[in-house]
Amino acid sequence: MAESDQLPLVSVGIPTYNRRALLEHTLKSALEQQYPRLEIIICDNASTDETEKFCREWEARDSRIRYIRHPNNLGSTGNFISALEAADGEYFMWLADDDWIEPGYIEHCAKILAENPDCCLAGGKSDYYHDGVLVRTGEDILITREDPADRVVEFCSKVMHNAVFYGLMRREILRKIPFLRTWGNDQILMTGVAYCGKIITQDGPRMGRRLGGISAKPSEVLADANMHKIWTSFACFLAYGQLIRQCRVIIWEFKIYRDRSFLSRCVLAARVSVAQFRRTEISPIMAMIQRARNVLLIRKRMEKLARHFKLHGDSDFRSR
Repeated sequence: MAESDQLPLVSVGIPTYNRRALLEHTLKSALEQQYPRLEIIICDNASTDETEKFCREWEARDSRIRYIRHPNNLGSTGNFISALEAADGEYFMWLADDDWIEPGYIEHCAKILAENPDCCLAGGKSDYYHDGVLVRTGEDILITREDPADRVVEFCSKVMHNAVFYGLMRREILRKIPFLRTWGNDQILMTGVAYCGKIITQDGPRMGRRLGGISAKPSEVLADANMHKIWTSFACFLAYGQLIRQCRVIIWEFKIYRDRSFLSRCVLAARVSVAQFRRTEISPIMAMIQRARNVLLIRKRMEKLARHFKLHGDSDFRSR
């Protein structure tokens, strides 16, 4: 038996919808990986462009590709779930249909998982592009504490853009955690992953990410979460809705947290709440409160000026 045959099979799930123009770059970046045991699953969410023709041509050309076309649109989350359910690999990763991975990325991540049995997610850094221009580089994420609750709190304190969602994961762990149809479902999912094991990102081959996908269109994300589009006008409250759901998940909903007592789960939910409140990026209500305070201060000053005018008249100000 060849040494490569003993390596874990890696499944790359590419959910796609009407992205024929971008999908080719994504697919080629996966096919150019040198990791010997690889399957690529393209889940087509009932595209109406040339996606089906393109994918069937590539499926006939390369045995590593498996193309699945859904007769009806399952929504973004449903399509992501279908990629995971179709995978056979011991390791699994999602690859968005407008992103790409550099050569050696999968081999790099698989090596981290193989060398760290208590690690359940490995990734490289992510570079974010807008119209072909590098905008920013994602943060280093090392969630390596021994206590699962500490890892969850550390994850909620550190992770901003959640690029680790596209890291390489142990499929058996990922399948234990429900992928909800709700706002911020990727964050809730990855919080569960952090509870199950360590998360390691190391510099090396990187993932390229285009800004402007579905995550940049709140109306589409809300529709996928079965939420009315009116919430786009109250986006500042969505982060708090996500936080409430996160606490419900920890205390009542997800079985992975049931190894802790009810009181311990409540304490963990409180710690998560504190960690997320401290992050200004997801604390819009605190900003609203600050703005309201500023308005009140301005109003008090205006009232003070009005009283001054009433007592001293306009001449007192002209003489100054």
